[in-house]
Amino acid sequence: MREAIDFVELKATGQLPSPKGVALRVMQLCQDENLSLKELAQTIQGDPALAGRIIKIANYVNPNRSRPIASVTTDTLILIGIHAVRQVVLGLSLIGNYREGRCKLFDYEQFWSQSIAMGSAAHAIASILRVAAPAEMFNCGLMSGIGQLALVTVRPDQYCEMLAGLQDASANTLIEAQRAQFGMTQRDLLLFMLQDWGIPKLFIDALYYHEDPLASGYAENSRPLKITYTLQLASLIARAVMQEDPDDSLLSRIKAFSALLDISPEHLDEIAELTRMEWQDWCDMLDVRVASKAAPPQPTQHTEDPKLQTEPSAPQDLPAEPLPVASHPLRILIASANELQCNMLKKALLPTGHELHFVDNGKKVLEAFSRINPHVVIVDWLVPEMDGLAVCRALRIDPTGEKIYCMIVNQFEDERRKIDAYEAGADFVLHTPISPKLLNAQLTIAQRYARIHGNQ
Repeated sequence: MREAIDFVELKATGQLPSPKGVALRVMQLCQDENLSLKELAQTIQGDPALAGRIIKIANYVNPNRSRPIASVTTDTLILIGIHAVRQVVLGLSLIGNYREGRCKLFDYEQFWSQSIAMGSAAHAIASILRVAAPAEMFNCGLMSGIGQLALVTVRPDQYCEMLAGLQDASANTLIEAQRAQFGMTQRDLLLFMLQDWGIPKLFIDALYYHEDPLASGYAENSRPLKITYTLQLASLIARAVMQEDPDDSLLSRIKAFSALLDISPEHLDEIAELTRMEWQDWCDMLDVRVASKAAPPQPTQHTEDPKLQTEPSAPQDLPAEPLPVASHPLRILIASANELQCNMLKKALLPTGHELHFVDNGKKVLEAFSRINPHVVIVDWLVPEMDGLAVCRALRIDPTGEKIYCMIVNQFEDERRKIDAYEAGADFVLHTPISPKLLNAQLTIAQRYARIHGNQ
């Protein structure tokens, strides 16, 4: 029996999944350009359960295990990273309130594991391509299935009845069943919900079309199309990392979409490894079961991109093993006045055999440069005396400084700051909390860089 859904009436009931209360206020504060960390910390403390989870996550990334974090302070938020806080709050709000329900045939844990995997993949791809802020792309991946969750939440009995007759059905069949049963599909509900939350139209449209990019009508090489392709690729990579043995067809599609986005095989490997690591970490922090099996079919109206038919079908392997200890140790000069950050870098880099040198302000980088002759400089954006951008510019003026690999550590992930960093001469921008595996992956690039320039 058909039970048509009217979004306006449904919204009035308050049944739709959405961030609520303190979580909604935190997300709004994190989007404010004039963000006050003190106000953000006070807002989080207003929800003891949320504050407890933020403290747990802060201790998860805290390099000083002998001094556990016991409260939400501005230092706690800086340690985690502002955009990471927003990600956590969104995830906690949605997952905490909608991780189980009356539809017994719908696997809620599997759904959230898949959503986190897609968010992690979108974040990893955006970190390489810079088509949009990585934190925004994480949120897009996390929200990609929210329309389906809404249908399951507001009509659990009817949705369960529908699923009972569609075991092993194709994705298109499931979409048509949604339309016949409810008068709308999960994509329609996704559109209404994201518009109601005030999500930028650019991301709403990309999410709406990501399973069928050609239907978007976007111009070739345009930013909207690249974001749409990014979400399609993120969906494929998420499926691959969740499967113990991804099939060749899936791996071929991953390779094809990577080619459309000009992602090299080396970067694809890096994206896959970072996705797997972040997926597992976020699942641990959000108490979601890591599902190591093939993801269930997701409703889609996918139309195969004709460009993909010309791509070679050889599978691209997705590595799971951590990067090895450095075979050629590097001299690394680190500039930071943040003790937590320095301890984190020591913990990440000392086991790899690299030679580390620390200074606590930007001017000391230039003073120590000729003495140390580093292969790599890692400088915090907010280091005293000379900030990270000024240090990077000063290094690039010197012919010797042109030969080193320079990384800037930034607490924010907005696109403008990343552009400023690259224009100043940075080779890579690290975001807090720093991922040791991503950092070590960048150092393998720095090793090749040193060999090319003869900097031994």
